[in-house]
Amino acid sequence: MNLIDYGRIMINSMQQVVISVLSQVEQHGLPRENHFVIEFSTDHQDVRLPPRLMKRYPSSMTIVLQHQFEDLKTEKDGFAVTLSFNDRPENIYVPVSAIRSFSDPSAKFNLTFPDLRNPEVEAGSADKSGDESKFEETPQEESGGELATVVSLDKFRNKPK
Repeated sequence: MNLIDYGRIMINSMQQVVISVLSQVEQHGLPRENHFVIEFSTDHQDVRLPPRLMKRYPSSMTIVLQHQFEDLKTEKDGFAVTLSFNDRPENIYVPVSAIRSFSDPSAKFNLTFPDLRNPEVEAGSADKSGDESKFEETPQEESGGELATVVSLDKFRNKPK
């Protein structure tokens, strides 16, 4: 029996990556080339959405933070932001535990999170189920760039005399 819940520790760390990135944007603004695509569960108990949006998106919603967002506020466990829906500004709150995926397509960065509310995926079983959170990076060849060369570091290490 493993008493260290590595799956939960990894998920918590990855959630804090999202908060850290959004906090940087809150403090310094969004760099021109970056933008974020965030999918989250709208039926999470701590999500705050206006009723009309909750009705339209009863289980999940994907938002894009790029040009038209305001009042981004981060806290330890989530973020609030004002977005325009059909030219109506709406304030929403998303806890990190509701986030299903976070990506920055311009950086080819993607984090995917399991739904831990699903009884089949328990907090301690993520590392055994194969359904654990994962870090994905688009290979260079898909993006049209060249593949990096792998260099063995053995030839640079100091050899004992």
